[in-house]
Amino acid sequence: MLLFTLVGAPDTCPEVLVPACTEYAAGRRLEAAELAAPIAGDASVAPDNRRLAAALAAGAWIDEGSPEARCRARALLEAYFADPALKRSAALERRRREVEADKCEKSGPPDDTSAPPAASPPPAPAPEPEPPPAKNPPRSQPVPDRSNKERLTTGRALLGTGVGLGAVAIGTIAVSGYYLGEAQAITTRAVVEHRLMTFAEKEEFQRVFGIADQTRWVALGFGVAGAVTLAAAIPLYVSAKRRARVSPYVRGGAAGVIFSGAF
Repeated sequence: MLLFTLVGAPDTCPEVLVPACTEYAAGRRLEAAELAAPIAGDASVAPDNRRLAAALAAGAWIDEGSPEARCRARALLEAYFADPALKRSAALERRRREVEADKCEKSGPPDDTSAPPAASPPPAPAPEPEPPPAKNPPRSQPVPDRSNKERLTTGRALLGTGVGLGAVAIGTIAVSGYYLGEAQAITTRAVVEHRLMTFAEKEEFQRVFGIADQTRWVALGFGVAGAVTLAAAIPLYVSAKRRARVSPYVRGGAAGVIFSGAF
């Protein structure tokens, strides 16, 4: 996780957004969102300033993570995108996709209609007479185990799947590292030039860092799935190979069970 601290309002902040920028720079992101949200919906404000206000408010609410905050961000972005005169940006489109699947509908009042009376259960059928137990029940036959060939095939398939999932996890980790490097480069450039990041740099930082964070979780999922698959495949494959080398079998007889095999 890359951390950076903003001190004071950015020099590139528009005048109408200075209070919100000041709160954002001081680390009070939710307070900044409350100040920026009305500006995003004010038709008298310049479109560029409304776009910056919408990005600031929606980003703070989405990053806060609570369902109520995410629903407020969704409502703000829907109102913004409903106005065809306002400019779109890749960052706003990404934020909109993050919350468009959230369920924000309010549950309506319960239905006042009374439930219909329950139907009376049908009469229970008369119990059938049980057949008399057999004097000499037949001996149950053992269920044959699946063949060793099927075990080998299943083991090989699981091994291949586990190795493939591990390779995908490694590739996803490489992609995450690349985007983390891009995010590091953005912050390093601002530090080397002894200045604060511009809003364009902040949006680009949030985009690449969001991709890095998502690919990190995807890599973790593939890694866990590969480990679980290999944990199930290795014992199955090893036992099948051992059975193929030893080839034991069991024969039943009247006086007991005779074990024999080829070694």
